[in-house]
Amino acid sequence: MQLPSRCTRLPARRTSRRRLATASGAYGLADQIAALRWTRDNIARFGGDPGNITVFGSSAGATFVDSLLGCPDAQGLFRRAVSQSAAGAPVFGFPAGAAEAVADIMLAKLGVPASDLPAVGPERILKAQSEVMAEVQRGEHPECGRMTIPFVPLTSGDLLPRPPYDAIADGVGAEVELIIGTNRDECTLYGLMEEMGASQTGMSPGAWDADPALRDQILDVYARAHAQDSPISPEISMASDRAFRIPSLRIAEAHRRAGGSTRVYQFAWRSPAFDGRVGASHGIEGPFVFDDFALPLTRTLIGEQPPRSVIAAMHGAWASFATTGDPAATGHVPTWPQYTTPGRPTMVFDETTGVAHDPDSAGRAAWNDVDLRLRTPDICAATAGSDLDGALP
Repeated sequence: MQLPSRCTRLPARRTSRRRLATASGAYGLADQIAALRWTRDNIARFGGDPGNITVFGSSAGATFVDSLLGCPDAQGLFRRAVSQSAAGAPVFGFPAGAAEAVADIMLAKLGVPASDLPAVGPERILKAQSEVMAEVQRGEHPECGRMTIPFVPLTSGDLLPRPPYDAIADGVGAEVELIIGTNRDECTLYGLMEEMGASQTGMSPGAWDADPALRDQILDVYARAHAQDSPISPEISMASDRAFRIPSLRIAEAHRRAGGSTRVYQFAWRSPAFDGRVGASHGIEGPFVFDDFALPLTRTLIGEQPPRSVIAAMHGAWASFATTGDPAATGHVPTWPQYTTPGRPTMVFDETTGVAHDPDSAGRAAWNDVDLRLRTPDICAATAGSDLDGALP
């Protein structure tokens, strides 16, 4: 757990003599960097190669992968990275104003000043954290912005002096080989969760509090491209791109422009569960990456007979990339080109896996120059989106 800003301006447990131990607002990121340093320094004793380390993660884990990619202190600790469905807002920056608001709400709920926080038991902190998270997602604290997880690394602090996107655009992480992508129908999961009585997630179609005219303009693009017999609504497709695909594409483009090796994927296989309404939902790619479908929930969302072709392609490509740097080296997927414009080659994982050029292009283009940074009533961020049609090297 991370408590941003005021809650984390406390003496840290010293896991290192480096300045990581004073990384206010980003202790989780500091823990990961400490683990990567330990791995680099010790993996050879276990037969590993300290020069061949890959980090990868899905969802919040992918947001941390993007943060590590844009963190100056993490450079040189890993050679490759895979970012699977990162939640977009934090990579454009979690400003101090929003972090301070979350910290104040958390401290008020616990009923303690920041100086007494180390004495509070973990069960009490976790309970308060869950309550604050649900409240923020429901929009009860507009001063924090509306995020799925308001406990994220603070930008403008020690470890992330700038938002990861900005740092990556300026060349931080350019030496890291990157695979980045999302699932085609990310937000179906959140809509189903809310229908079943879960708290508002902040990721469902109604969570984007943009100008109504802009929202309707973009939604019209998705409605015109919508297949009439599809159980995936235009609203779900728009929300999926807003929260996940477009931020990941912007990271990919920034990394590529800075000279990095960048490959993009889309997980497009759609589960038939819930009459097809699960689709290619958030998190559904994970069992395919690990070739592990043992959990009952996994079988509920995917079915008893996941397609072997998709398992072989994704599991094989990830293992090949981590081992050699070439996801196609073992032949599980065809040649996977670098992400460039105007072609935008994308590896699409489906019953038949292959490269598509600029998939779902109308939806992608609808977001050109739309600002996706976290916005709060007293914080007006500059436009995050560079020209998405600009040439890449």
